[in-house]
Amino acid sequence: MSVFTRLSDGEISRFAASAALGAVVETSPVADGIENTIYKVETERGPFILTLFENADTESVRAIGELLSILHERGVKVAAPVGELSFFDEKPLLFFPYVKGTQPGKLSESNLRSLGREVANLHLSGYGLSGKIAPEKLSRLHLSSRVLAEAEKEANFFPEYTDFLLTEALYQSRVPEEGLPGGLIHADLFPDNLIFDPENGGVLAILDFALAGYGPYVFDVGVALLACVYLTTSDWTEREKLAGFFLEGYECARVLEPEERALIVPYIRRAALRYLCLRLERRRNPSKSGVVKDPDDLVKVIESFKY
Repeated sequence: MSVFTRLSDGEISRFAASAALGAVVETSPVADGIENTIYKVETERGPFILTLFENADTESVRAIGELLSILHERGVKVAAPVGELSFFDEKPLLFFPYVKGTQPGKLSESNLRSLGREVANLHLSGYGLSGKIAPEKLSRLHLSSRVLAEAEKEANFFPEYTDFLLTEALYQSRVPEEGLPGGLIHADLFPDNLIFDPENGGVLAILDFALAGYGPYVFDVGVALLACVYLTTSDWTEREKLAGFFLEGYECARVLEPEERALIVPYIRRAALRYLCLRLERRRNPSKSGVVKDPDDLVKVIESFKY
């Protein structure tokens, strides 16, 4: 069970009271956390999620909380924090609304169309945010300079991946980034960060903005297609069909520029390289939960584009 810091019912009740959530009825630890301690808290006002950020610095958590509140006000389907930032054992703590829905491992047509629309809505709704939330307060790992540096770094630790990482880094160094339409991006659109309505398949919430930052919109498109299509099936006919559902949904809200459309495959590969590096880094420095995903899944996706 991924609870790294134990909180008593009394301690949770005190934090709930400070967030004006009413009396606590029941608390239960959530096993899904990889980096953070998470509790589901039933209160008089309904269910909430308590998140204790184990490793994040206070200013980053504060910036993400502010970002989520602004996006929620602008109509993006996110879970905005409730109450003010609190601290336990010098670690930042926030409450979020509990969103009840499903998290399918493989997304349906309705899931993908809705996700496409919601990602485009996120991009459009993030307009002007760089003036409110400084880029340095958010993650910028998705930018090419950082991706290439991470690839070179991991190549030094994993000789079995060295040639692959350096070859793909060279390919990515030639992929355009400057001048592409961009702004706020989520940068981590994997199925475990998405909650869907079990009835109509629509997106109920996009979760976990820890890797959000500013960059080309097509990077988010690449991440979503990698995570929700290319990692779920190796059949090319099915891949093209499922990718089409997502892209049609996206373009219902925001039409891709010709240069973006031409770069979808390179940015799927960039997303795969970025997550390959993250998984290798996690192998070297396991999280407290010990969860390490297979990096070879990402190698296979990149290789599949070479033939």
